[in-house]
Amino acid sequence: MLARYLIYIASAYLLSFIMCLMIYRLPREKNVIKYEAVCSECEEKVSFWRFIPLFGYIFAKGKYGKCGHKMSISRLLVPILAMGIAALTVFTVKDCETFGATEMYRIIVGLFSLTMLIIVFTDFETFIIPDTCHIIVIILGILALVFKFTSVLWGLLGGVIFFVSFYVIAWIAIKKTGNEDALGGGDIKMMGVCGLFLGASRCLLGLLIGSFGGLLIEGILILTKIKKNKGVAFGPYLAIGMMVAALYGDAILSAYTKMLGIS
Repeated sequence: MLARYLIYIASAYLLSFIMCLMIYRLPREKNVIKYEAVCSECEEKVSFWRFIPLFGYIFAKGKYGKCGHKMSISRLLVPILAMGIAALTVFTVKDCETFGATEMYRIIVGLFSLTMLIIVFTDFETFIIPDTCHIIVIILGILALVFKFTSVLWGLLGGVIFFVSFYVIAWIAIKKTGNEDALGGGDIKMMGVCGLFLGASRCLLGLLIGSFGGLLIEGILILTKIKKNKGVAFGPYLAIGMMVAALYGDAILSAYTKMLGIS
């Protein structure tokens, strides 16, 4: 088991390098594959070691180079959170009879959670959820259906129901407020692909967790006057809710049904 933890954590650390590039470049429509060791602010060439996940940020004291421009905090937090998610995935997804190919399920859930982490930072920093993230989740959702980790019926229903529901909500909000950004298109697409991956029941659970958490945190920030800007990026809260649903959704739903005496 220790070897599995180390492999997953090391893999997440290596992936965090690509994740940091995606978080900065995808919302700005820059090439993720082509690597350039330059400052993101002034495009001055800087040393490669400054881009090493986590350690580059620490040793460079959060700055690119002589220009003095600060790196995004995501370069520090993403590697730490990615490794934490990897360890949590191994700890949470145990070998059991529920899934016939547990290791494949563990990998898929881990990749889904890391994709949600990318969405958390891109939407928080730029109010944009890149379509690349939606494509990744669609691929993972198809794999989940193929390997029968998600019921085909519930997966397809979840994708259609949540995409259509959020589209209708956005249409009504725009009509009522006249604000075309009342609910972002990225949120609509994200709910659709998450519904495909998680299935209707777990996606609904993720929506409830994300919505409650978002309202609670944003409410506290506004009431304490920590946050003056009324603009809210709802995607990060939804993404965290979906992450929780992917890791603990079955356990939470099982406990809930037992509490009600349904099963």
